[in-house]
Amino acid sequence: MNFPDYYNILGVSREATNKEIKKAFRKLALEFHPDINNNDNAHEVFIEINEAYLLLSDKVAREKYNKEYDKYRINLETVSENQDNKSDSSIFEDNDLKYWKNNARQQAYGYSRMKYQDYANLIQKLVKETGFQFGNVVIFMIFGIVFSSGIGLLFRKDFFTGSVLLIIGVIGFIIANNRWGEHEN
Repeated sequence: MNFPDYYNILGVSREATNKEIKKAFRKLALEFHPDINNNDNAHEVFIEINEAYLLLSDKVAREKYNKEYDKYRINLETVSENQDNKSDSSIFEDNDLKYWKNNARQQAYGYSRMKYQDYANLIQKLVKETGFQFGNVVIFMIFGIVFSSGIGLLFRKDFFTGSVLLIIGVIGFIIANNRWGEHEN
């Protein structure tokens, strides 16, 4: 039974950052979408690309995968060498990894049945959403630091500056929370 080499599938090194993994995924997924790629194996490659991305882009799943990857120490030559075993998650010992692999494969199969333009729009929305969430987290962090600084100054008996920072921190949290609420609607 073949062990899936998700790094090889995406064409990245094991040390690749999440940004590098996402970039490789976007390029390959759009290239191998069955609507635009007429190769006989495009459908299967597309599913494997999505499966690889879904597992490697999740920190916990990637850690578990790396443990199994190290254990097997298999360096696959091709991504479609043994298609009968591609969906078989029994190669993994970790039950979470088995479950995640099966779910990733099912999700990837669903993506493969989408029209190319719908899939490209989904990828674009994913990139925008990730950027929005990152930006909002940064806002929360900044105002969290301001708020914490205000509390620290109150303990040092600098009531004026501490109070101002507390108020700024609360206003910042309210702004970030409203921004999030407006985004969800």
